[in-house]
Amino acid sequence: MKHVFFAVFFSIVIGIWMFEEVCEFYHWQSFVPDFISRYNFYLEFFIGSFCISYNYFIVQNFFKTNSQLQTVEQLALSLKVNNQSLRQSENSLWKKIETQFKEWNFTDKEKHIGELILRGLSNKQIAGYTNKSVRTVENQIQILFSKTGFASRNEFMAYFFLPFLPEED
Repeated sequence: MKHVFFAVFFSIVIGIWMFEEVCEFYHWQSFVPDFISRYNFYLEFFIGSFCISYNYFIVQNFFKTNSQLQTVEQLALSLKVNNQSLRQSENSLWKKIETQFKEWNFTDKEKHIGELILRGLSNKQIAGYTNKSVRTVENQIQILFSKTGFASRNEFMAYFFLPFLPEED
């Protein structure tokens, strides 16, 4: 907003100054109001001061933007490193899940249902995703739980995710 104010005000002052200079060049002194001729030195001094102060704001804004850019670059690098670490953890987690599913002798369909449960889908969402009825999905989940010994989806999910949570005090 401060830049808009400076730009508008500066344009008006430059316009007045240019009008005065054109009139002086063509000797049209009668068109130039007395106050402009009388204060021409102050007008030019103001324009010069304004240019210097505006340049200060531009340089200040440049350094501020440069500092912000460096901060953003550091943050992006940090996020990239964290993302790579999370991807490795995610791959490791899914490998452990696949290994456990094999130990429980899950069929391919049961593995798929188990993965959807671990992704947090509800029975209705799983039914829509797999094009099956909700009742069929409920039956498949009960079979899955009977193979694992878990009584609920919370126990099933906790088995895999609890090791990643911080210890309670």
